[in-house]
Amino acid sequence: MKIAPYGSWRSPIAARDLAHGGVRFGFLTTDGESVYWTEWRPEEGGRNQIVRWNPEDGSLTDLLPESFSARSRVHEYGGAEFLAEGGRVLFVQETDQRLYRIEAPGAKPVPLTPEGFLRFADGIVDSKRERYILVCEDHSTNPEPRNTLVAVSAEGGTVRTLVTGFDFVSSPRLAPGGDRLAWLGWYPPGDALGRYPALDCTGGRAGTAHRRAPDRWGS
Repeated sequence: MKIAPYGSWRSPIAARDLAHGGVRFGFLTTDGESVYWTEWRPEEGGRNQIVRWNPEDGSLTDLLPESFSARSRVHEYGGAEFLAEGGRVLFVQETDQRLYRIEAPGAKPVPLTPEGFLRFADGIVDSKRERYILVCEDHSTNPEPRNTLVAVSAEGGTVRTLVTGFDFVSSPRLAPGGDRLAWLGWYPPGDALGRYPALDCTGGRAGTAHRRAPDRWGS
């Protein structure tokens, strides 16, 4: 046994060895009976791979080519960086924060949104209107980014603002009939929430959003 002063003992196990050997699982979702999740892979430069579990034979398929990594930087810490529907996968590319779509396992990712200052996360499919609804963070504004809910058209990638007026928004969800949209909105304590511009999903007209949570800090 080697004896050394405190802090100078050399371990045969380096921190790199510990990090290199561990895969970290991230966001999880389903599409029919298929299961999708992200894996943070240190041996691949720390990128996030999207993995699909096939219910027919139990096989696993990596969906992203080597140059891609699914990671959102909305609110800086990101999360919910992809969605799956009908065999398609929409994800946020880490390097440019654009939305890319994979039409089928093995297909090359195709960019949907243009280059710019927008970041996306926490998306859902609005199949009735052939669009996606996502949290969007616009970093073209100063001094703080603008946080909204947006609709991104499935064809063309046009971005349209649906909900604004909050410091942060998250968790957009459509009612089963697709005519109402709910979300979580955060505003500083002391600010009056009242009503905010929203979208009437039935006809695309301007509507009103009503507060459903108690008006108190921490609700």
